[in-house]
Amino acid sequence: MSDKIKIIDHLIAIIILPFMVVVVIPFLLKKYFSVYKLSQYSNLDHGVAWILGLTFFIPGVIIFLKSVKLFHQIGNGTLAPWKPTQNLVVKGLYTRVRNPMIIGVILLLISASLFYNSTAVFLWMCFFFISCNLFFILFEEPDLERRFGDEYKDYKSNVPRWIPSFNAWYPVDKS
Repeated sequence: MSDKIKIIDHLIAIIILPFMVVVVIPFLLKKYFSVYKLSQYSNLDHGVAWILGLTFFIPGVIIFLKSVKLFHQIGNGTLAPWKPTQNLVVKGLYTRVRNPMIIGVILLLISASLFYNSTAVFLWMCFFFISCNLFFILFEEPDLERRFGDEYKDYKSNVPRWIPSFNAWYPVDKS
């Protein structure tokens, strides 16, 4: 498959999945549930909320983009379940945590809830995180074990799902 087609596949997956999760759904929640404001439950003023939002937004974008790049360069697949990676990605951020891409998305959703001053967007972030966790436990991890066997089992037993490790883990080269 040509590199151009792979890039198009990534863009389609990003538009369909993360763009909907991080941009479209939060925008609609803000629009239709604007009466439920985060500021009702905290003493954050608008300026502080925006600064906090930026502190989540910047690392969220960086983590997300670095993860997508690794999926493209090493995984030979996309973030979409319908076009999964062909190779297990155990480089970069993936040496410290198994789901950095979703961590990036969660950070972006936290920033959106702060930018929009929206309780509905914050609750959407909570729902999204719980849904991802269930999906990974029930479907993705068993599928990765089936596809990559002992290589994934070794990775899974050494790299945490959500809380990044201070120490990077690298697979033992068995060649």
